[in-house]
Amino acid sequence: MALPSDSPLTATAIATAVVSIGLASLVWHRRLARLENLKRQIGAIRGLSREVLRLADAPSAAARIEEELRTILGDRSLKAALGASGEPPQRASMPPFRLRFPLNAQENKPEFLDIWHSDESGFSAEILEALADLAHHAGIAAELRSQRQFREQMARTEQMAATGLLLSAIARDLRQPLEAILREARRLNLESLAPEAESALKLVDRLAEHGGPDIARMAVFDLNELLNRLCEFRQRAWHLMQLDVCLRLEESPLTVRAPRGLVEEALLGLIVVAEQSQHGAESARLDVETALREGSGIVTLSYPPHGSVPPAVQEGLEACRNLLRSCGASLEEERVGQEVRLRVVFRLVHEPAEESPSRAPGRPARPLTLLLVHPRPGDLRALIRALAERNHRVVPAADSIQALDMAARMRFDAVFAAPAGTDLEWTEFAARMKQHAPAVGWLASAARSAPPGILALPLAPADREIDECLAMLEATGEASGPSQPM
Repeated sequence: MALPSDSPLTATAIATAVVSIGLASLVWHRRLARLENLKRQIGAIRGLSREVLRLADAPSAAARIEEELRTILGDRSLKAALGASGEPPQRASMPPFRLRFPLNAQENKPEFLDIWHSDESGFSAEILEALADLAHHAGIAAELRSQRQFREQMARTEQMAATGLLLSAIARDLRQPLEAILREARRLNLESLAPEAESALKLVDRLAEHGGPDIARMAVFDLNELLNRLCEFRQRAWHLMQLDVCLRLEESPLTVRAPRGLVEEALLGLIVVAEQSQHGAESARLDVETALREGSGIVTLSYPPHGSVPPAVQEGLEACRNLLRSCGASLEEERVGQEVRLRVVFRLVHEPAEESPSRAPGRPARPLTLLLVHPRPGDLRALIRALAERNHRVVPAADSIQALDMAARMRFDAVFAAPAGTDLEWTEFAARMKQHAPAVGWLASAARSAPPGILALPLAPADREIDECLAMLEATGEASGPSQPM
């Protein structure tokens, strides 16, 4: 470098040049350090994005993100949350500045990664891009967990369906030997053995009914519609029990994907648990409510318990809990003052609900009046209750003389008689009763089923058999006139 001849190289000039070079070098090193720190931060955030994909659930993912970002960004007050939009309940204690990144920008789902921090100057564009990528990976992880849970739920429901079918097959195989035992017990007058065999036959029938092919079929349905149907089903029972029921349903549909039959069975079981827990109470009450909370559908049953919980009620509650768990739902139980709350949480889906199944195909459109002839009125109790819940009227008679006298004075839609309930041969009784009633059927028990071609009503009530019998009665046109005294 050539220096002008008229500008002498003084010590001041040399010092100025050295200082300038030193300052430029310092600025350069600081900028390089910032770039290295930025590179390290972005690399750490990218590594955290890959780690989030392997975490078990959303709360652990949020906790891990918060812990790592505090170290990476150097802000010990930083808070992170994953989930639906909305202010947290502890908003006053959060840092003043918030960043929000959608978990999946391609789908219209109100779920975000929220980061609260204390850095007033904010973060660079590169950091924000890395955080947006972190949120995207968190969304992918949530979707993977959802798919994994769905697969596990499908596997559980298929196992339950297979178990139900196996139980049904075993029950049908057991029925024949149990019937033989019951016949021999009655022939030998073994009064201690006969009731036990009959009880075993009823249990076998219930197991066979439980193994229906559609009970574990996955379906998309509205919780409000299902719960409304269950409440209609229990309405008469609540009236008889003098139970005051308040039903409050969410206005918007709560659509879930689950085995409808199992969910219906579990919710009905919880309703029965609430009823049994108030047995003997002077003023029984049940509040049934549905609500939408952060993408979940919640069914709440609230009631005041009466005394200690019987072991049978507790076992029923645990059975409902296991059923709901197999359907991908959870059951929470809590006591608030003098009130018990059973809260069931379902994960909602964004799909249209399937058409609800028919209430009972072929069920009679009007109430029927039926005459039931049986020597032991106590054996009719379950059947009378099942018919009353369908709004049908029942008149019991102890023998054929009483039945014929009542049929001569009143008009019945049908008469069902047990063979042991008549001092006449059943065919003779049916022939004489045909003069007064349009239809005469057989009251079938586990010990004696109806002969072929005769209308039969089971003493051990199963919904399908009762509905089929009454539908057949309606279809024949034999129950066409109004039920009234003659």
